[in-house]
Amino acid sequence: MPRVVVAWLMTLMIGCATAGHGTAPGAPPAQTDTFIGTVQLTGPDSSASVTLLPTSANGETYGLPIQLAGPPALRSVQGLLVRVVGTQAHDKRWPDRVTVVRFTVIAAKGQPVTDGTLADDSGALYIVTEDGRWHALGRPPAALHAHVGARVWVAGPLDREPIAFGIVE
Repeated sequence: MPRVVVAWLMTLMIGCATAGHGTAPGAPPAQTDTFIGTVQLTGPDSSASVTLLPTSANGETYGLPIQLAGPPALRSVQGLLVRVVGTQAHDKRWPDRVTVVRFTVIAAKGQPVTDGTLADDSGALYIVTEDGRWHALGRPPAALHAHVGARVWVAGPLDREPIAFGIVE
């Protein structure tokens, strides 16, 4: 008899623990979408909202800005072209709002970017991208050595001195 009681209590606890989580009844499940555009901050510095200006494959902006809700690191990539993966709000109050799941810097100053974590292997610097690949930096600026372990982006061919670089924080 005690085993039945324990099993019943476990079922009850699991049911209570999961109640209220997930999507609301009748609501569609959250789906992620990919958006490409330029990050812009609008408003006063401390309370600036983060928006994405949609950008076409040839670099032209189109459509209305999309409000982004996500990690504070988005603020550090202002003016850069990014690929955002996120969920779009199904709320009439925020129809053009995307909650960012992750983002990748893809271009700066018109140049392709490598985005990843900066690693040091016996003095040689590498960018480890999200897919786990290590990309050697041929001529990294001295300033990058101070950011080993940080997420960085580097613009231009990796076998040359970078056209530009930045820290994603």
